[in-house]
Amino acid sequence: MNRENRPRVILLEDDARILAKAESVLSKAGWDVTCETVCQVALERISQAGNRLFTLFICGQTLPRMEG
Repeated sequence: MNRENRPRVILLEDDARILAKAESVLSKAGWDVTCETVCQVALERISQAGNRLFTLFICGQTLPRMEG
């Protein structure tokens, strides 16, 4: 399956080890994975997604400079 046909997921996590493992697992499962470590950047990616919306958003429970 080419990249344009795969479901998209955005991962937001500040721990590089967790982010890398999640990206690996999801990529092997056929997801088009976008990784971010900064909340604001992830939110900007979502708002600029255009016609290729994200199917899933996964984020860490506690992140620096982000509440709620």
